[in-house]
Amino acid sequence: MRRSSLPARILLVVLSAAAPFTYAGAARAADATQPASAAGYVHEAIINGPQDLVWRLLTTEQGMESWLAPQADVDLRVGGLVRTHQDPKGTLGDPQTLVNRVLSLEPGKKFAFRVDKAPDAFPLGPFLVGTWYDVVLDPLPRDRTRVRCVGHGFPPGPAAFAIRPAFDKGTEMALGELEKAVERTRPKRAAK
Repeated sequence: MRRSSLPARILLVVLSAAAPFTYAGAARAADATQPASAAGYVHEAIINGPQDLVWRLLTTEQGMESWLAPQADVDLRVGGLVRTHQDPKGTLGDPQTLVNRVLSLEPGKKFAFRVDKAPDAFPLGPFLVGTWYDVVLDPLPRDRTRVRCVGHGFPPGPAAFAIRPAFDKGTEMALGELEKAVERTRPKRAAK
């Protein structure tokens, strides 16, 4: 199973949450990549899977380990930590652990989290610490789910020129991997 790139892993745990994509099986959302505004960096995607499945893949240890990171520890409650590690031989809690804190939660529907600690090896890590993300899942007809991810708190100026492309590409890649995980996980329908 292919794991997403480091920017994707850092920015999604996101969930995440969380983007425009044109992968097979995914419908392109109209104006999926929206400009940064006072509301933050906004991405939307349509996932070809039911809301409850997408929620489980985004918010449970087993779900996250199936597509996002080989190691995950999830305390899904306001104030709880979501920790992931990209090295299957690493140790959760070591310097390469990504640590996010749950800021708000409406089970099955939406959550927000803040990056409390980025992996030491991630070059943009210091700029991501303190950023926060709102992830909302909306059910759509035909067993699809809209995923909306809004990133907030990015630094202005030159740092933004480095972070925005990483956020855009990372979110795109991560949601593409989420779509693939949904396809692998979702029950197969009998042919007519």
